[in-house]
Amino acid sequence: MNLPSKINIETNTYCNRTCSYCPPKGDSLFLDEKYVKKIIDELSGQKLRKLSFHGYNEPLTDLRIRSFISYARERLPKTIISLPTNGDFLTVIGTQELIYLGVDQLKITLHDPSTEEFVGKIYELGEIFQEITIVDLREEHKRILLSNRGGSVKLEGPAKRITKCPHTKTMMIRATGNVVSCFQDFYQNEIFGNIKNQKVLDIWNSKKFKEFRNNAKKGKSPSTLCEMCEMEI
Repeated sequence: MNLPSKINIETNTYCNRTCSYCPPKGDSLFLDEKYVKKIIDELSGQKLRKLSFHGYNEPLTDLRIRSFISYARERLPKTIISLPTNGDFLTVIGTQELIYLGVDQLKITLHDPSTEEFVGKIYELGEIFQEITIVDLREEHKRILLSNRGGSVKLEGPAKRITKCPHTKTMMIRATGNVVSCFQDFYQNEIFGNIKNQKVLDIWNSKKFKEFRNNAKKGKSPSTLCEMCEMEI
């Protein structure tokens, strides 16, 4: 059975920051523990390359996240486990614990506003732990291009439409249980199934989802969301 290269699981929807390049959040939702474990159990024995605990949230605000990481490492021993975070809640001891539990890649993204003291702490962590990658999105340091989240936010500078989608090998599972077209689909406009009552790989291999991804890969814009998706230039 065909597998995605990467699966993102959004275990909750809360983020402690309100960045301009993310859509405004509503009420906080949590994906029930039994469904998080259901996803992982269904992937056990499969050759999944990467599992990431991330969506439009700050994963470390979910107090269950460490138990999810530990469970995933036990059930998916050869899968890369990734944890993107804004770093606000990280300490040396906390980072050691996350890595011990099974995190292979800890991606810390710096946002405005951030004090020099905080930024210094994050870069010190990066020197201590080889598992850490730092992405600096502070305005004066920014080195990567931002998207408009499928039309969900307005970019400040010039932009162009994304013609060939880079997300066709990634599966995005939102805290509602919905499998959406890609990470950019904040408002869940394109839903291909729900893991609460369907198997993860059945959704991924459904005719509808495969056709959608094939068209997106070829730049055919299979939805209004894709038509609106833009990247900074």
